[in-house]
Amino acid sequence: MERLVAKVKSKYTWLSQDESRELVNNGLGWFYVLRYPCEPTASIESRPIDTFVDEWAVMRLCDEIAQRNGFNTALGYRENGIQFTFDSAWISEGLRKAIVPVIGVI
Repeated sequence: MERLVAKVKSKYTWLSQDESRELVNNGLGWFYVLRYPCEPTASIESRPIDTFVDEWAVMRLCDEIAQRNGFNTALGYRENGIQFTFDSAWISEGLRKAIVPVIGVI
């Protein structure tokens, strides 16, 4: 997890260490909800982030969460009326689809 925090801190230099850690925790929370929907107790201890794809997904989640506060995720813009349109979800549909759920044997 510290490697992820360091990556976030280097990308978003205005964030403090605690804010970077909170952002990574939020990204990890979304990752585990999307990747392991049938395992509500999944965590970094039980399911470590040990592949490139998983780390990529967590970093993209962190990016979307951080950028949600700005206009990077705006879906539409209207010039004269100054209107912005955002996706209603915190995480974009494309990223949610890219994180394939792992389902265990029942």
